[in-house]
Amino acid sequence: MQLSKAVATCATYPAVRAKTLIQNLTPKQGGVPPGVSDVVLDIFAKDGTRGLLRGIEPTLQKGVLQSAFMLMVREHVDHTVRHFFQMASR
Repeated sequence: MQLSKAVATCATYPAVRAKTLIQNLTPKQGGVPPGVSDVVLDIFAKDGTRGLLRGIEPTLQKGVLQSAFMLMVREHVDHTVRHFFQMASR
């Protein structure tokens, strides 16, 4: 996986995690759901940075596997297309 993608994932993961936690809340009668920043600050106050990044390992692993798979497919398609055009030019 590209380093830039890993850094971007680490930077945005707390907001993504907060959004997921908000979506899993049961709605209160007439209450306003908390905002992403409220949830991020609450997690940070309770658990610190470790709490903000809890669960990031599977997300990074998925990214690594996805990048590896996409590279494999791209290489296979590239090889097949080159082979096809070599055969067509003969």
